[in-house]
Amino acid sequence: MKSLLGKIFITLVFLSFCWVMGLYFRRDKSWVRSVVEVEMATYYTLESNNAFANDGRSESDDTFENNNVFAGKSKDKFYFSELFVKDRVQDEEDSVTFLRNCALEADSAELRLVYTGLRVSRDAEIQVVLPSIEDTLRGGVLADVVKRSLLRMEEELSRQERYLKELRYYERTHSVVDAGYNEVMAFAMRMKTDFVRQKRLYEALKRHFEAGELMAVKHSRFRVNGVSYRLKGQKTGLAILQPEDLRLRKLALGTGRLQEDLLRYPKKNKYPRWEGFSVCGAKSKAFVPPFSKKQEMEFMRFRDSIGTLFCVKLNEEPLFGTAIDRRGAYYRGSFDEDFRRHGFGFSIDDELVKCGIWQHGRFKGERMVYTSDRIYGIDISRYQHEHGRRKYPIHWNRLRIRHLGTLSDKKIHGAVDYPVSFVFIKSTEGTSIYNRYYLSDLRSARRHRIPAAPYHFFSTHSDGRAQARFFLKKSHLRMTDLPAMLDVEPSDAQIRKMGGAARLFSEVLEWLQIVERATGRRPLLYVSQTFVNKYMEHAPEALKRYDVWIARYGEFKPYVKLLLWQLSPDGRVNGIHGDVDINVFNGTKEEFERWVSYSGASTP
Repeated sequence: MKSLLGKIFITLVFLSFCWVMGLYFRRDKSWVRSVVEVEMATYYTLESNNAFANDGRSESDDTFENNNVFAGKSKDKFYFSELFVKDRVQDEEDSVTFLRNCALEADSAELRLVYTGLRVSRDAEIQVVLPSIEDTLRGGVLADVVKRSLLRMEEELSRQERYLKELRYYERTHSVVDAGYNEVMAFAMRMKTDFVRQKRLYEALKRHFEAGELMAVKHSRFRVNGVSYRLKGQKTGLAILQPEDLRLRKLALGTGRLQEDLLRYPKKNKYPRWEGFSVCGAKSKAFVPPFSKKQEMEFMRFRDSIGTLFCVKLNEEPLFGTAIDRRGAYYRGSFDEDFRRHGFGFSIDDELVKCGIWQHGRFKGERMVYTSDRIYGIDISRYQHEHGRRKYPIHWNRLRIRHLGTLSDKKIHGAVDYPVSFVFIKSTEGTSIYNRYYLSDLRSARRHRIPAAPYHFFSTHSDGRAQARFFLKKSHLRMTDLPAMLDVEPSDAQIRKMGGAARLFSEVLEWLQIVERATGRRPLLYVSQTFVNKYMEHAPEALKRYDVWIARYGEFKPYVKLLLWQLSPDGRVNGIHGDVDINVFNGTKEEFERWVSYSGASTP
């Protein structure tokens, strides 16, 4: 019995062997063995073997962080994507396409495409149709593109430097308690990283351009089902690929259903598709592929009639996304149904970071949260001592801010019980008016270690020189701690009567310059938000260099660069009878301490 079973077993083994060999050697008239997906990754390199005269750094590199990556190198490579060569980007200049697809690392420059390939032999060869692209690029065309690209890079780096300057100003004057602070700082970190990368790219590309004749060499790699392949041959776009592993080439593979199922080769045909890009903030900004159905439901990307690029998330209420105009100004936040900025968002351009509330395309301002972490102060005159015929003293040892005013809604966290961290006292007005309480108030502030300074109310009836001399004579500036302030509040009629805005600017600037020379400290300029909006754009550059103190009695912080903000004229302070002007320092406690220290005072 055992002998019979052994013979049956041997017979079955032999028949199985014959069946397998039959599958191996059988002939199949079908040309297509199986359908596979071929992933092709390709890029170009610009290589330079010239030793550079220096260590790879420019003289200006000390102004940038982490820019010494080329130190000591005599040979470096510059990579760019095949996307530039294929000219797949519509309505873009070749230099723009080139720049948006270049990198200092091969992985970052690779363009990955997936094609449908056909497995056509038992030794695992793949046949696939690939686009014809030059293996090498050289000559005047390439050099011309690189030259124009360098000019564009210089413009972009200059723009990014201006933006980073504005973001540093925002960081100095804000803290985590401010709405949108984390979003702005995250954007600043991304821009800083991008700036360093762009600077490195610029330096590398410039060295290649200056080294002489340019030549770019194409590099490609292929993968099929996770296996690395190499190009065996290519003719008129038809390419033959074979595995890089020699053992795979020797595999005897048939074409039957069994082998296809075991090897899991898909039979469905797929069109070439883009990979390596995201919907917004793409790895390569030069081209964003068509959205999938799911992405089409979530995002909409388009340009409007003036060239602003929008990327808006549709399943948000209200609409939310980003917008970048032709000049590079960036916005991230909410939109209305007409895609105007509406609701909360922040923008960055050459002028200012605006983070706050927008209303149908107009920036309303930043709605601050008032906490004990902020720095508050007051400004006073004789009206804090006289109410009608009655006179009141100021109890300096009891000063505490207890109310921020009633003229606007304010978002306050916790109880209002803030120390008075600085005080400005009216000293003079015009060429004849002097505050009789000024000197005693100044002495009291100094005695209670509250940083103090005088201010002068500017008159349109006399020239700036005469008013400055009167102010210097009466203000005892040797006793002051902070820079003096010039209060400029003329009406439109007063400005016209004195000869127009140009005349006003001239007289105001003369006052500021005279006081600055006399004290060695740059005075502050106090104006209203309305004055800024209407007149300051036309002011001379010499006037714009002075720090401003803005009066705006609304719920929104003024959207200009400022040092102090007068947020209400009707605040309440323990120790002072009646209403008091309440001011807030535009910055953190650390910034305030640096400012006071620079001014020569000691903080209370």
